[in-house]
Amino acid sequence: MVTAPVSPGAGTADRSTTSRRGSRGRAPTTRTGNGSERSTPEGFAHRELLGLVEPVPQRTLLDEFNRVEAIKGQSRGKGRQSMTAASGRRPVVADALAECPVGRWVRFDDFSQFMQAASFHFDVTRDPWHLYLSEPEYGSLGASGSHDWCIVQDRYMLCLLFEYAATLGLIDVAYTDPGNARPDFTHMWGADYLEYLSRYDGLHYFRLNPLGAYCLGLAEAYEPSTPPARAALTIYPGLWLQALAPLSPDERLMLEIYANEEKNGVWRLDPDKALDAIESGHDPDAFRRFLAARDDQPLPETVDGFLRNAERGARALRVQGTAVLVECADAEIAARLATDAGTAKLCLRAGERQLVVRATAEKAFRKAAHGLGYGMPAG
Repeated sequence: MVTAPVSPGAGTADRSTTSRRGSRGRAPTTRTGNGSERSTPEGFAHRELLGLVEPVPQRTLLDEFNRVEAIKGQSRGKGRQSMTAASGRRPVVADALAECPVGRWVRFDDFSQFMQAASFHFDVTRDPWHLYLSEPEYGSLGASGSHDWCIVQDRYMLCLLFEYAATLGLIDVAYTDPGNARPDFTHMWGADYLEYLSRYDGLHYFRLNPLGAYCLGLAEAYEPSTPPARAALTIYPGLWLQALAPLSPDERLMLEIYANEEKNGVWRLDPDKALDAIESGHDPDAFRRFLAARDDQPLPETVDGFLRNAERGARALRVQGTAVLVECADAEIAARLATDAGTAKLCLRAGERQLVVRATAEKAFRKAAHGLGYGMPAG
C-alpha cells in the first residue's frame, strides 16, 4: 500500500532545478537559488537513456503514443502528419520529472497537474480532428472535451513513465488493473465498449529512485545496491555446488548461467555454459562475488581456476570481419592467384582450389583477377 504521496516540487525551493533552456553542444547547466548557473553533474548526460534530452534522429521513428492503441489515425495520412515529434515532448517530461522529490511516492494526477501549473507544456498532435476512437466520422478527438490534457498528454506521459522510465529502472511504480481506473474518457463517442483508454491507465503512483536521480542530474554519483545473499551454498573443489536453502529466482537464474542442476539443490559448473556466458558479456568476477557471498570458506582453487580458464578461452578468438570463399576451376589457377603480386596480398590459400578473400577486399580482388584474365561470376 502506497502512503504519504507528495507533490512534485514540494520542499524544493532551495535546491537547483534543471534548466529547460540550452543548446546542442553546450554543457547542460542548472539554475541555482541566486539565479547563477553551474554545470550539472556528469550524470545528467545519462538522461540519454530515456531519449529525453537531445532529439536523436534514430529515435524519431518511435512515438510512445502509438502504444495507446485505442486512439486511432496516428499512423497514416493526415493523422500521422499532424503528430508532433516525440523528441520534442520527452525533454519536457524529463524536466518535470527532475522536479520530483527523490525517494518519495508521487501521485500521477498530482504530477500532471503540476506540469500544467508550472508550464511544462507540450503537444502530442497539432490537429486532434485527425485522431479518433472507433470510427473517424464520429469518434474524432477534435470534439469538445475529447482532446483535453487528461485524454491526450496524460496518456502519453503514462506510457513514457511506465514503458521507458520504469523499464530502465529510473522510477518505481504502483500499478493496478487499468480497467475503469481512469474513467475520464467514457463520455467520448466510441468509448462505450472500452474498459480503459490505454493499458497504462492503472499507473497511480511513481517514485524517483537513486538511479533516476543520477540519470536526471540530481545526484553526483550512483552506487548500485547489492541485494543481500539469501541462500547459503557449499562449494566443493570438484566444481559441485550445494544449496543449503531454497534459492530465490534471481539466485537460481545466476546459477543457471554457469551451472547445471544435477538434482534438487545440487549443481555442477559446466564448461560450455561458462564459455557461452562470458562470450555473451557476463562478468565472471560478478559470479565469483556471488559465490563468495554465499560460502564462508574461500573459493576453492579449482573453481577459481575453472572460471579463469573459461574467461581465457571465451576471449581467445576475435571476429575480425567476414570473408568470401572462392573456388577456382583448377589448382593451377588457385596457385597463380595466391602468388601473383596483384592478388596475393588480397587472398589466402585455403585448399587445393580454394582461396579466402576478405569481404572488404572482394572488389579489389575481382579487379586484379580480371587483369590476369579470370572472372568471378556472382553467387
